[in-house]
Amino acid sequence: AERAGKYGLIGAAWGIGFVVGPALGGALGELGPRVPFFVAAGLAALNVCYGFFVLPETLPEARRRPFDLRRANPVGALRAVRRDAVVFALFGGLAIYFVAHDVNPTTWTYYVVHKFAWSPLEVGLALGVVGLSSAVVSGTLVGPVVARIGEARAIYLGLGCCAICYFGHAFAPVAWALFPAIAIGAFVGLVMPSLRGVLSRRFPPEARGEMEGAIASLISLVAIASPLILTQTFRYFSSDAAPIYFPGASFFLAGMLALIALACFARVLTRNPELVPARDTTTRSEDT
Repeated sequence: AERAGKYGLIGAAWGIGFVVGPALGGALGELGPRVPFFVAAGLAALNVCYGFFVLPETLPEARRRPFDLRRANPVGALRAVRRDAVVFALFGGLAIYFVAHDVNPTTWTYYVVHKFAWSPLEVGLALGVVGLSSAVVSGTLVGPVVARIGEARAIYLGLGCCAICYFGHAFAPVAWALFPAIAIGAFVGLVMPSLRGVLSRRFPPEARGEMEGAIASLISLVAIASPLILTQTFRYFSSDAAPIYFPGASFFLAGMLALIALACFARVLTRNPELVPARDTTTRSEDT
């Protein structure tokens, strides 16, 4: 019942890292171009030690499966997804959403420098606002919002805000207009925690690690194609060859993809109501 909210805390941690990481990397870079990488490697090693020595194993030994190399790779993880038509359909919507989501890391800097002549400091400050707003939504609002409106509506709300944010970026007439769009876009943090909660009902406890692996594999595979699609869209519509000069075209495309993903999720969840149990039914059951 609290899984979506707990996933939101993971999103909050990502948002905090998105604020602190670039600032720390920039400061360490003053000591030498390789210093940030050595420190990052040290932090990764500490993470391994923390996971190994501190985090408890939550899956009972009786429910664990033997390690199988055929499943422990991106292709194998996604093959497992294909066996369930409902999960496969949800992953199709996820792939579309991930392409849209990649518009910020792939074209944001190019776009604001090209259209608004921002300095590196202004780019960094704006990305700090993105990370901070994301941390606030993920850390404080995911749990209460999901408890109030349910996982399905939280997904729709998050994707709707995502589309509004990207359209706001695409058509921003002045630089300050980007910041209201960023604030609205922070609610995209509702999407993945809620969707992970939905997907977890389709996987038994011993397969939820595989579910997370399949999601990570999909993110990585999409990250191969999305930079090509989005950066080239920006390049073409910012060039003299474009029939219409529209440097925000990549953000407009991302907004449309977010709406398509919303439609995909709505179709699957409407046809499979068992994935998002009614909240009043859950409450009555718990009261009983």
